[in-house]
Amino acid sequence: MDTYQRGFVANGRDQQPGIPPDLKESFDMGVDLPRSHHAVADGVPMHGPNQWPSRCPWLRGPTEDYFEVLRALGEKLLGAFACSVGEPEGFFEEMVDEAMVQMRMFRYFPLPEDSATYGSFEHTDYGMFTLLSPDPIGGLELKTRSGEWCGAHGLAAAPLSP
Repeated sequence: MDTYQRGFVANGRDQQPGIPPDLKESFDMGVDLPRSHHAVADGVPMHGPNQWPSRCPWLRGPTEDYFEVLRALGEKLLGAFACSVGEPEGFFEEMVDEAMVQMRMFRYFPLPEDSATYGSFEHTDYGMFTLLSPDPIGGLELKTRSGEWCGAHGLAAAPLSP
């Protein structure tokens, strides 16, 4: 992975101080910006060109297509949220004109038993939305405002506020 936080991130690269590295690898991408774009030239974190592995040329097309579908879904959700608070559907559009949109695809490794190791350590996502596509194996959990953990698959039934 390069300075733009794009591309492949090897297993063991994400680590919190005093805790063993996360047991996951990922492929990270975002809005593909040229090096001449003002945010890239100014060194704004997480803005830049996507980095594609040369040994997997088949990855780019489907991944970019999926990214655009999710980006369009995020825009629709933004409009729905505007309407839900009594504003017109396009209320937020000018506020997110050059939004930082990121997609991360993870592969998790089996956790050793009786270990302080995590697939991904407890963290807070940034931005307005986090769209999840959990697999049927499970394991991804979210912390409610009351401090309880619930599986991501059960969000519809999980109380997210006290």
